[in-house]
Order: sequence, then structure tokens, then C-alpha cells
Amino acid sequence: MAPLVELNIVLRPKNEDGNRGKGNSYRLHPLAAKYASHQDMEAAFRAAIASIKAGDMPNLKLPAYRAVPPAADGRPNLQVA
Repeated sequence: MAPLVELNIVLRPKNEDGNRGKGNSYRLHPLAAKYASHQDMEAAFRAAIASIKAGDMPNLKLPAYRAVPPAADGRPNLQVA
């Protein structure tokens, strides 16, 4: 979980004191979550972007691709070692 928290893909909510608690409370960053509809996604993205600009939510820290992802067409060449 720690690598996902470091990239801000998974967020640990703060408690009333403004500190992160010792509990295991996590949530997905709205820009990394899946939504039931395109309209739900757009609304969540607008709210998340506004929160990021206001400083209430961190932005994602995703690394740049070092290699091109595999093409969507065709299956990967997986082999048993």
C-alpha cells in the first residue's frame, strides 16, 4: 500500500486534528478511480481538479512511461518458466 500512497493513487484521509491517523483508512484518488458512467467520471474529475487547485487534495505523482505500453490488440506473449 505504501508505494500507492507515495504516488497519491491511494489517499489516507486526515483526522480531526489534521494528522494522519494510525488506522487503516484508505480511499482511491478520484482521478484514479472507476465510475459507473461517463457523467459520474466528469463530475468527479471536475470536483477533484477544483480540490487540487484549492490545495485540499494532492495531485497524482505518476512516473512518465519509460517504454511504450503493449498494444491493446493481441495477447501478451506469456510463457511458463
